[in-house]
Amino acid sequence: MNIQYSNRWLPGISIGLFLFVAGYVNTNLNTPKFNDNNIIHFSGRQLQLIVQLTEPVAEKPNSYKIVVRTIGIKDSLIWQQTSGKLVLYFEKDSTVKELKYGDRLIVQTHLNPISPPQNPK
Repeated sequence: MNIQYSNRWLPGISIGLFLFVAGYVNTNLNTPKFNDNNIIHFSGRQLQLIVQLTEPVAEKPNSYKIVVRTIGIKDSLIWQQTSGKLVLYFEKDSTVKELKYGDRLIVQTHLNPISPPQNPK
């Protein structure tokens, strides 16, 4: 390949531009606010969800913490596929402690977004 000296920057610019566009598209595809099926678009109302445990149950002083990924949501009368992760807190109960990684649950809950960390002053 014989590239003239004055045009040798073109392949570098082309590769850089391609990598920038590929990174931008990849970011948009994996950002929850750009995904219409993500659970963040359904917050603020009472929902019925199908979820799957992604971590073991963590015991807290007054509750159990469970990290789950959403599989489906009941919208009106039909179930639709959804994505996203949630942190659920259950009251202390012997049945919750028996849940294991990979178990699926149908839960009815009201979703609240997690507030960002506060800077100490």
